Amino acid sequence: MVDFGADQAFARAVEKLREHDGIEVPIKACRDATLKHAALVSRQSRDAAPAPLVEPGVEVLISQSDGTMVPLVEIGAGRGNPRKRRKVFWKEAIRTLAYPKGSVTPVYAATLDGRDEAGFQMKQVAVEAGLGAQTKSSRHWGWRDLD
Repeated sequence: MVDFGADQAFARAVEKLREHDGIEVPIKACRDATLKHAALVSRQSRDAAPAPLVEPGVEVLISQSDGTMVPLVEIGAGRGNPRKRRKVFWKEAIRTLAYPKGSVTPVYAATLDGRDEAGFQMKQVAVEAGLGAQTKSSRHWGWRDLD
C-alpha cells in the first residue's frame, strides 16, 4: 500500500491495491500509512551520519535553490461553516535542484519547512545528481545570483 501511495495519488493507489490484492482500503488509511512511513524514513535518514564522498563523481555539478512565498489555508476546529474558521497565512516554499553540467534532467526537491531543510535537501539532490569527492560545484541561491 505504501509503495502505491508513494508513487501516485492516494485514490489511484487504493484502486491499484484493489486490482492487485483484491482488498478494499479507505483512501485516508492509505494516505495516513504512506505519510507515517515517509516521516519515519525521513527521520532515519537525518539521524544517520553523512557518508563521506569517496567516488570521484561528475566533473561539474550545477545546483540551485530559490524560494517564493505561497498562501496556505487552514480550517480551524469547530462546528458550523468551515469558511468562517478559515485562516490564510503565507509560508516560504523553497525549491532546490542539481544536475551535471550538460544534462537536461535535473534532480528536484522542495520544502515548506525552512532553510535548514532546504540545505539538507540541497545535499541530497547533489549526491543523487552525481556529487563526488572530485566534483566542482556551481551554486546559485536564487535568480539574483545569476546576474
